[in-house]
Amino acid sequence: GWAAGEPALVPVQVQGEAVAAELDRGLSSRRALRAWQELGVSVEDAGLVASDPMGMLLMLEQDGGEEFRFALQNFQVLMRYNRSRLYAAAVWDLAQALRAGRDER
Repeated sequence: GWAAGEPALVPVQVQGEAVAAELDRGLSSRRALRAWQELGVSVEDAGLVASDPMGMLLMLEQDGGEEFRFALQNFQVLMRYNRSRLYAAAVWDLAQALRAGRDER
């Protein structure tokens, strides 16, 4: 189920070509964050790195090129409602924008 207070998606940087082989139509299988790091994925969130969660790698096509994100349990919960990875990413991004707007008040 939904893990309150936890992210659904976290931006990551990808170095090298090893990750591309792991993506199937923009979404990978699940594995530990540490395993993704060994393939060239880097995450800025030290707390996330320390907890070494299981997750998938998501690639989204953007105007500026490819964008990669680490998809956690809450992303999978969103995808239970609608199997589209683009839909789930859009729902998460909208929720974050609404939260940021609320926090600015």
